[in-house]
Amino acid sequence: MRARSAGFWATLLVVATASLVVGGSASAVTVASFTPASGLAQTPADGSWCPGGTIAITGSGFMSDGPTASVSVSFNGKASPSVQVGSNVTVFAVVPTDATSGPISVTTAAGTATSPTPFTVNACPYTADPVSQVSVPVLSKVKPASGKVGSKVVILGTSLTGVFSVTFNGVKAKFVKDSPNQLTVTVPAKAKNGKISVSNPAGTGLTSVSFKVVKK
Repeated sequence: MRARSAGFWATLLVVATASLVVGGSASAVTVASFTPASGLAQTPADGSWCPGGTIAITGSGFMSDGPTASVSVSFNGKASPSVQVGSNVTVFAVVPTDATSGPISVTTAAGTATSPTPFTVNACPYTADPVSQVSVPVLSKVKPASGKVGSKVVILGTSLTGVFSVTFNGVKAKFVKDSPNQLTVTVPAKAKNGKISVSNPAGTGLTSVSFKVVKK
């Protein structure tokens, strides 16, 4: 086998170095856009009233350090509490508590990139008014007054604005706010006979009669 000249090895080294530079630049992180352009922050921190909007951010290099790359996202300098990498070009982040309007930044092992446009933080509608202006829920009627697990129950009353919790004798239930005077609630699994409670920032109201859970 013929010996390679010094010039050959020098040329090979230049080519290899150029390849590394190109590969490194290709993995650099960039932020092109995000959607939606505005959203709610977590308020309070546990998300019991406003769960916080999930923002989809598009760009490149989000997996520059491999499939298990560590990625952080901040909203105008405030770190997101929940970040999920969807692909090398997409990452999802929750708007953090106390976030303010401004650019979104994404940081990976390759560096940090900032969005070309600002993100707008919307105020939580349940805390925009002082709690003193919110009254404790008053529950006037539940229909029907009995039902199976998974069935729908309508609760009528007043001061149902800002409701963040409904329970069946202590068991938390899913609900939909139809209006300031009406809730539609799903009887939860493990529900027990007893009164239904509805809570908002001002306090908790109870039904005057007990709800009966019908066994299958």
